[in-house]
Amino acid sequence: MKLKELKRILSIAMITIMCTAVTACSSQTSEGSSSEETSITQEVEAQENEASGQDQEAEAKDVANGEMPEGEAPDGQPGEKPDGEAPGNPPDGEGGGFGGGGTVTVDGGTYTTNGLGSPAIYSTADITVSDATLVSNLSEGVCIEGINSITLNDCDLTANNTDTNGNATFYDSIMIYQSMSGDADSGTSTFTMNGGSLTSMNGHVFHVTNTTAVINLEDVEIVNEDSDNILLSVCADGWTGDNNTATVNASNQTLEGTILVGDDSELTLNLTNGSSFTGTISGEISNASGETVSTEVGTVSVSIDTDSTWTLTADTYISSFDGDISSVNTNGYTLYVDGVAMN
Repeated sequence: MKLKELKRILSIAMITIMCTAVTACSSQTSEGSSSEETSITQEVEAQENEASGQDQEAEAKDVANGEMPEGEAPDGQPGEKPDGEAPGNPPDGEGGGFGGGGTVTVDGGTYTTNGLGSPAIYSTADITVSDATLVSNLSEGVCIEGINSITLNDCDLTANNTDTNGNATFYDSIMIYQSMSGDADSGTSTFTMNGGSLTSMNGHVFHVTNTTAVINLEDVEIVNEDSDNILLSVCADGWTGDNNTATVNASNQTLEGTILVGDDSELTLNLTNGSSFTGTISGEISNASGETVSTEVGTVSVSIDTDSTWTLTADTYISSFDGDISSVNTNGYTLYVDGVAMN
């Protein structure tokens, strides 16, 4: 088997959890160390050693005859990378086309970060955390990149994002995006939170950009301390190449605040099992620097079952509505569906 064939069967999973003085998958926290930031990186490498002595000898002959393995070049010079990747090896910390993957499960503990670009959890894998306390004092609380997921079960998450990092132009507590760096494959990003609490000290509670995201919420206590009271923004940010699309599934969930959907973006909001939403949906969006991102609302679909309600806090324009209009308390305002007033 030639080296280029062997490379194709390499499976590399890189998962990074930023936390304070903990061991990966730990259920306890070392006391007195919450002021230090520790990055736990877990790399899982699996490779099949199927190359026989004859294959290795054949590859040696290829090299001797001037045929270099794919992606390599003599004398350390950059070669042609497969699938349009950039030539040469990326510096540490930069996108290297690994694509993410793997699984991490954490039970218990307290995890605190204090640095810029240091969420309590950064996911390029499938990560499940239960019965834990997560605190981010400068960055987002959690961040999901690409086709990966985070599930929080009965966790208490607090974030105070007061500075932007990299291409980001918004402050937010839960950031779901695709950087196109190669660190994570593109696809649907999923954030699930069951029970527990989510406290957002500054900026938007949720922010979705340059990816397709699914947000599942059930019986979560959401506290938004920011005066603008933005529950969710789905819009353009500092990255391009994918869609700005989000689906929010709320079950037995209380939601309050404004939802922002940019003119090039799409939202599906599903309220079920006794959920309530008090707020409006708008397309007037400015980023943290005050720059206008959007002035018109994008495509918005809202579905409400018979046990759930929506109370308006302003005139609201959406694209489609599924449910009984009696589930909407207009509160003196008007709901427009595809341009038609519904009350």
